Amino acid sequence: MKELENGTSKFLKDEYDPSQKVSYRYILVFYRLKSPLRNQQQHISEPPVKKFKLCTQEKAIQVDLSVSKSMVDKGTQTYDVPRTLTVTDFIKTNAHLSSFCGLNTLEGFEKIAALIDEVLVQTQYGVVFVLDTREMLTLCLMKLKTGLPFSFLAPLFSISKKTCIKYFKIMIDIMYLITKNLIRWPTRREIMNTTPQCFHNYPNTRVILDCSEVYIEKLNCIDCRVKTYSFYYSGQTLKFLVGIASSGKIIFISRAYGGRASDKFITNDSGLLDLLEENDGVMVDKGFQIEEEVADRGCKIIQPPFLKDRDKFTPREGIENVDVARVRVHVERAIQRIKVFKILSTDLPRNLLHEADKILVVICGLVNLQSPIIADNDNFNKNDAD
Repeated sequence: MKELENGTSKFLKDEYDPSQKVSYRYILVFYRLKSPLRNQQQHISEPPVKKFKLCTQEKAIQVDLSVSKSMVDKGTQTYDVPRTLTVTDFIKTNAHLSSFCGLNTLEGFEKIAALIDEVLVQTQYGVVFVLDTREMLTLCLMKLKTGLPFSFLAPLFSISKKTCIKYFKIMIDIMYLITKNLIRWPTRREIMNTTPQCFHNYPNTRVILDCSEVYIEKLNCIDCRVKTYSFYYSGQTLKFLVGIASSGKIIFISRAYGGRASDKFITNDSGLLDLLEENDGVMVDKGFQIEEEVADRGCKIIQPPFLKDRDKFTPREGIENVDVARVRVHVERAIQRIKVFKILSTDLPRNLLHEADKILVVICGLVNLQSPIIADNDNFNKNDAD
């Protein structure tokens, strides 16, 4: 009870009347408290209910101050007040969850919520939340999936816009800790054991690379405008590098760069080349001019042939161009799944630019939880399987 008094209620002063032997305390009641709390069950070692008098100008109102298990669950602290329905209560099916949050199953949603509770306990997060864990997770995922403004999402959860932004940033920080483990650089043996038959001409392909960009709100800083201006998109953008394995899983995501950065600069600066091993194949588009950097590490670049000063490709180059395009398209499909999260398909707000790196990691982790891009498991090469 002392922790509750010190952490969640603000006692302004104590007054003691010896004749009445009653302690009067001024208590700050949160805005969601619409009626006095009565008959609340005690939790956490079942401490006895303490009764205080809330003094007003007209009369003293007696209330029961207690803590509820349902609101202090694995480190998440909120007040057990008459609960208001939120959009979370109306998500009943996997189809609803996929449309609102971008997850495929309710079971996966519950597992992520349980992991968030564990993170809150381990980090001893001391913030008092108005919403419970599942409501805050729904808020975060809805913002990522739908891209709706905070002013629209806030009424759906009966909170203010300022609180909505605060909860989103808290959830992004926690989701980043959880989902970053879903983007893992696999070993060469793991790559070989999950390589589809369509890569039979390129069996040593370790990673397929491509860059993508997202629009951002116009910045006030002139220097920032210059660094984020993209000639390809003719506007302010953030640019990032995506790497997938031959199986379609996202195995690398860079931090966000300004739209002015080139594909070559991002590839060299992101640290991806340091992950390669000798004889690895790196499949890229023509815009990645990293032949020398890849060759210095004993690896091979795989990209469509260049026409240069000729009028047309040779028959062999034409076939090679089609073969590379047929397998390289999978990285485009992975990026398409990333862009399904509408927060990256609309102008990213300025107040979220500092969270851009974490947002990218969270979305890529959620994409890896979805069904494989190449779903025909019978076409996987198992020759090297143990």
